[in-house]
Amino acid sequence: MRKWLVMALLLAVVIGSQYMGWRQRSDVSVTQEQVAGTPVRTYAPAGASRGVVIVAHGFAGNKELMGPWGYYLARQGFTTYVVDQPGHGASARPLPKWQGTEQTPLGDNLRALIDQLVTGGRAEAGRIALVGHSMGGTTVTQAALADARVRATVTLSSAYRQTLPADRPANLFSIAAENDPTFMVQAVKDLAAQAGGGTGELGVYYGDYKAGTARASDVIAGRNHITILYDTHVMRQTALWIGYSFGDKPEPAAVAFGWSWTLVALAGAMLVVVTLGTILAPREGRWTSSGPPARVGLVTAIVTVAVAAFSAVLACVYLRIPWPRVAVLDYLLPYFLVMTVVLLVLRLFWPREFGFPLGNSQGSAVLSFLRGGVLFLGFLGAAGPIIHMNVSNFLPTSVRVAAMVPVAVVFWLYFVQEEGLKRAVASGISGWAGALVGVIGKGVVVLTWFGAAALPNPQSFLPLIAPVMLGVLLGLEFFSYLFARWRYPATATATFAALLLAWVALVTFPLV
Repeated sequence: MRKWLVMALLLAVVIGSQYMGWRQRSDVSVTQEQVAGTPVRTYAPAGASRGVVIVAHGFAGNKELMGPWGYYLARQGFTTYVVDQPGHGASARPLPKWQGTEQTPLGDNLRALIDQLVTGGRAEAGRIALVGHSMGGTTVTQAALADARVRATVTLSSAYRQTLPADRPANLFSIAAENDPTFMVQAVKDLAAQAGGGTGELGVYYGDYKAGTARASDVIAGRNHITILYDTHVMRQTALWIGYSFGDKPEPAAVAFGWSWTLVALAGAMLVVVTLGTILAPREGRWTSSGPPARVGLVTAIVTVAVAAFSAVLACVYLRIPWPRVAVLDYLLPYFLVMTVVLLVLRLFWPREFGFPLGNSQGSAVLSFLRGGVLFLGFLGAAGPIIHMNVSNFLPTSVRVAAMVPVAVVFWLYFVQEEGLKRAVASGISGWAGALVGVIGKGVVVLTWFGAAALPNPQSFLPLIAPVMLGVLLGLEFFSYLFARWRYPATATATFAALLLAWVALVTFPLV
């Protein structure tokens, strides 16, 4: 009863924090709609609109990720449309090829949206601005190059490296983060040089707003590819640039985003999941060992995971194993499949050393699966809405749900092996040794993904995704340690981890 009371109090904290965060954003009207077949979140200013801004996210992003831009620009008086690009978020369209100079489908998609806004009287030619991050920077550049109705273009951490005419895109402001990939920083410097006739400098304004030839480039110190999105100085400079391009004299106001309430809500939601875990934990003494515990040394276990990881990289890079319908997961899924096979082979040939039990009980396998599934649903119910409102998508589209099934199965096959290995180490040394194997193993997994990045589609962005995925994997390791302490079967822990990681992957990575 006490645990249920604690859960109720934590849920009250989560709901209260979300409400306080909503109050800080309640001055902006937000609606969801489809415009020209593109999922759009519209942010309407409280007063008269000064013009329209369309915001495009980058690769593996979505309109929720760009939400702070919607709120900020709306508070500056701009009606702001934040889109889900093809292959991302709620879009049902596939991600087309877009990186070649002759490939402009993303820009064409944005122009179709502009057409419908102008035709419907919701946008006025000459008072339209485009803002794009990373891949979105290429998107808005493609659109603005071909559309004279666009009056201002701002690219963030983008790398459109082709030579641009002096008046297209009209009034171009290019910004990169100091810790962006080198080629992105160089692309921004090249645009500055081009604007200054070969000798242009960062932070210097060239051209004329009225003529549409204004040009400026800047590199923001101390920021990286993601943190640049939440830099209020960058947002303020963008709002100023758009305002001057529209012929205004803007005075952007400072804006608070209420991140503290978001952090409180997330902390409360994580504690809800932990509390649910204790409620579902098997009773002491109810579960018995499925056999004599295997004992595997700490170093042996770490070497085993490393061998499996590097074998997976070799298979992905040299055998070019494809996984249909998924872009970044082209090498992620076969990678985990090969790791699973290697661990199974080790168990097959050395059963005395690697014959660890896959579970720690003789109880029902169905009950174990249900435990893991209920914990996952608890996570979605408590933490999912917070992530959806502030960071990313909550529920994948129907296309992604279908893809999530094989993804979850592949992850489950690996996590069952990993859990068994960790528990074999823990039984011979202690619980901390099993957790250490998990932490080091997950670090090895993320590091070896860089080797797999030699595969096509796409090489350049994996280093940007890896730190996020490492954080997710370490979060899973925290739950794994708790579940082992609470005597959860390995199958239950693997089920929770597989479903959670598959959900993160399918709402983050784009489908082709």
